[in-house]
Amino acid sequence: MKAPNIPQCLSLGVLNLDQLPAVIGYRDPQADPEDADGFILKPLAEATVDELRAHVELVSAELAIATRRYQQLRLLYEIALLQGATAETSVFAAMPSANGSGAEG
Repeated sequence: MKAPNIPQCLSLGVLNLDQLPAVIGYRDPQADPEDADGFILKPLAEATVDELRAHVELVSAELAIATRRYQQLRLLYEIALLQGATAETSVFAAMPSANGSGAEG
């Protein structure tokens, strides 16, 4: 069986143009990693498959970072609640310090 092409995927609802960015970005592989100007923006409609791959890898790395950040924030929230924090409590005030008292005191 042959894989569906892009128009077929659109008609089947597998791809949703509303969910795709109009512009993609990726690091120029020729640029110095420290150079802020080494980032390329390109309309998705003009991008090559390799440029799309580079953007997907960038988004994947960003997603991994965002996932770790979410997990840590969620854990902080749950620990604060377990320590008796209320909606008005400063987050770190609910955290016990090394001597067993709250951070503020």
